[in-house]
Amino acid sequence: MLRILRSWISRSRRMMTMTENALQTLAAVCGAGILLAAIFLIAHLPLILLVVPVVIVFLGIVADPEELHAAWYGILSTVGIFDPAVLSDPERERYAERRHYFWFGEVVSAAALAGIFAVPAGVILDAKNRNRSRLHRRSDDIPAALHLPAQTDPAGP
Repeated sequence: MLRILRSWISRSRRMMTMTENALQTLAAVCGAGILLAAIFLIAHLPLILLVVPVVIVFLGIVADPEELHAAWYGILSTVGIFDPAVLSDPERERYAERRHYFWFGEVVSAAALAGIFAVPAGVILDAKNRNRSRLHRRSDDIPAALHLPAQTDPAGP
């Protein structure tokens, strides 16, 4: 009996994925949506933005945890901290069926990184460029008629 129990435990360990608990995953997604809603309310952002946390909570309720994990692995892959080689063969087969969720995670992560880094950098560079062009325009925009002639000494040389 003990040998059967040990073989069952070792088999179940081999079938377990990387700390993937379905209930824990869904609770984490719902919690993230609720936390995001609280942040939106505390920051007094427009109420229309509450659509985003509502969608996140809805996904936490109805989504398949394996799809959420595939999207999460896509996000981690974009950042460069996920290696598909750590997945076991059954995991690779399961996530191969959900490859589009992996790609969705990569796209979402790339868009978030662009929004975090590229947009502020563009705004800063644009402001610097506008200030630089204003400095050049100040001296060029003065018409020649407004330039005063050089002061001459009335007594002469």
